[in-house]
Amino acid sequence: MPTWTRLPDEEEIRIRVDLPAGSQRGPQVSDRLGYWSVTSQPCWHALLALPFMWDNPGRTLVPAGNRGHWARSKDMTRYPVLRIEDLVKLVFPLNRNRQPLRKMMLPRALDRLELLHQEQELFLVDKGETFQVLPPEFHQ
Repeated sequence: MPTWTRLPDEEEIRIRVDLPAGSQRGPQVSDRLGYWSVTSQPCWHALLALPFMWDNPGRTLVPAGNRGHWARSKDMTRYPVLRIEDLVKLVFPLNRNRQPLRKMMLPRALDRLELLHQEQELFLVDKGETFQVLPPEFHQ
């Protein structure tokens, strides 16, 4: 059984995390993920999920050069088009209260995504009944 000792307030604790082999590769999350974790949980959820949607070698990632490097495609048609249900799940993955999607949850999800769009964390495209949530590079 571990024994806990309270440290004086001025003491520092260092924690070391050893990541498994191969973890240096994968989707790049926002540099501001820590900020969003304390500012808006729905925004944080979206910013954790989106890099996996944007990291699809051969589709959203295309070869860049001859050394095995990949770059995000600038072709919007390569990125998924999301239905309302998908958009809501992106922002509210645990919708436990089962509120109506169109009436209650979609406006809330769009509000969070528009905030992230304004902050240039993503690029939101409204296509009427569907949406595209694109990487921030599309702001340029």
